[in-house]
Order: sequence, then C-alpha cells, then structure tokens
Amino acid sequence: MSELVQVDPKEFGLEKLQGDLIVKQFTPSIIECEAASKVYENIINREITAELSVEAGDLRRQLVKIRTGIDRIHKTEKAFYRAGGLFVDAWKNKSQEPIKVMEDKLKEIEKHQENLEKERIAKLQNERFNKLIEIGFDELFIQDNLGSFPEDTWDNYFAGVELNIKTKKEAELKAEQERIAKEQAEKEENGRIRIENEKLKKEAELKEKKHLADEKKRKAKEAKEGKEREEKQRLADEKLAEERAELKAKQEAERKKAQTKLDAERKEKERIQKELKAKQEAERLAEQKRLDDIENELKKGDDEKMKTLICDLIAIQNKYKFKSRTNKNLFISVCGLIDKIIKYIGE
Repeated sequence: MSELVQVDPKEFGLEKLQGDLIVKQFTPSIIECEAASKVYENIINREITAELSVEAGDLRRQLVKIRTGIDRIHKTEKAFYRAGGLFVDAWKNKSQEPIKVMEDKLKEIEKHQENLEKERIAKLQNERFNKLIEIGFDELFIQDNLGSFPEDTWDNYFAGVELNIKTKKEAELKAEQERIAKEQAEKEENGRIRIENEKLKKEAELKEKKHLADEKKRKAKEAKEGKEREEKQRLADEKLAEERAELKAKQEAERKKAQTKLDAERKEKERIQKELKAKQEAERLAEQKRLDDIENELKKGDDEKMKTLICDLIAIQNKYKFKSRTNKNLFISVCGLIDKIIKYIGE
C-alpha cells in the first residue's frame, strides 16, 4: 500500500475488512498522488526556468484535481455511513416506543398501593403538623416524617412534646419572677452603695488636698536636685565630646595611611596583571601563527585532490544518458544533489 497515507482502522473501532472497504475508495487518488510527488521532487530541485514554470503549473492543476476528487469521495462515503446511522436510530426508536408505553402503564398499576400509602402518610403529616403548631411547638423543629409514625408512637410523642412545652412555660414564668426580684434587690443595693460612695468621696477629697501640698514640696525639692544634676551632666558631656573629637582625628589619620598603602598595592597589582596579560597575548599569537603555518603546509597537496574530486563529479553528470521518463527524472534529481555537493566544496 502507499507510504504517503497509513491509517489504522482499529483506532476508530473498525475491523480490518471494514477499513479496507473504505480505503479501496481512496486508493486510486493515493496512487495518483504518489506519482505526482515524484515529479514534484524533480521540479523543486531544478533551477527555475520558463519551461520549469510551465511544468509546475501543470503539476499544480493535476494536484488540485486529485485533492478535489478526494473531497468528493469523502463526502459520498461520509453521507452513506451517516444515513446508515440514522436508519439504525429510527429502528431503535420505533421498536422501543410500544415497550415504553406498556412499561409506564404497568408501573402505574404496580405503584398504585404505594401511592395510596404515600397520600395517607402525607395527610397524617399535615394533620400532625397543624396539631403541634396549635400547642406552640416551633415550626423549625417539626420532623418531616410524622406521618409515618404508628398511632401509639405518635400519641406518646405528642404527649411528650406537650409536657415539655408546659414545663418550659412554667420555667420561663419562674425565671421572670426571679428576674424581677433580682432587679429590686439590685436597686436597693445600688442605693446603699451610692450613700457609701458619697462618704468615701468626701474622705478622698480631704486626702487629695493633703497629697497636693506634699506633692508641691516634693516637686520643689526635685527641681533643685535636677538643676544640680543637669550641671554635672553638662560638664561630663563637654569632656566626652573633647575625647570623641581626639579619637575621631586619630582614626581619620590611620584610615588615610591605610588607604594610601592599599592604593599603592592596587597599582602594583594592576601593573603585574597588565604585563602578564601582554605576555600571554604574545604567546597566543605566536602559537596561532605556528598552527596556521602547519595548516597551510598541509593544504598544499589537498587543494589539488579537491579539484580532481570536483572534475570527477562533473564527469558523472555528463557520462550517463537515460531514455525512460522515470529514470530521466531520477537522474535529474541526482545531478541536482551533485551540484549542491560541488557548491558546498567551493564554499
């Protein structure tokens, strides 16, 4: 089969025989395309001339016909298999339609008693829901399966809820009474505390006056002592400033001395590196010259051999003559490759 097109039918869920039936429709176009590709290779490897332009146009129009022919085959084959799929769908739908009708009717009969039971439970759920609301039960906490409770279970559940609501109301009433009593006691206690606070306030005012007098004397003493401390601190700061100035001048002199030494060392290092670099460059140039001389000496004999090789390649192009169109085109391609080799050697 063709090397241009290879498609495995198994990748699309088809058996080999099924795939071969489809491939058979495309085979003539693929064979034409293979023949045209050989002519194409010949054209693109030749120098462009007026004659070559005509050949290129003829081949392009031939390829257009091959491509549009493949499009027509694709459209025809795809329409056939699509129609077959629609036909199978129609058979399936027509076959299943009466079955679905019978299934729906039988399901309606099958679920009749179950639906009656669901209606009874839903009715009980609504009645019991309303009964709980009437005694003050919170709607958010009402269960959605009350209708499925047996009658004795429901009676016990309702009695328990009713008792809990009654107990809760009694507890709320008792808590309200206790709150009122607590507020009254707090009111009386607040009155006693207010009287006590007024008494303590007067005592605190007397203590505050005495404290202010003592504080005034303390501040006057502290102000005097503070002035003495400030004077001592001023003298100490002046002495410290003089010592710092002397130390800074000494450090600056030592820094300048060290910097001078570093500058001298850096200049000497740069001089040595410059001399070393110049020496290395001279040695590199001398070695390069030695290698170039060796290479030039070796090439003296090789240049003559390479010229002989080029002559041999040109002789091959002129030596052979073919009659068949296929071999002519093949030899033209070979000559094109030889031209590229000769050009490469020249470069």
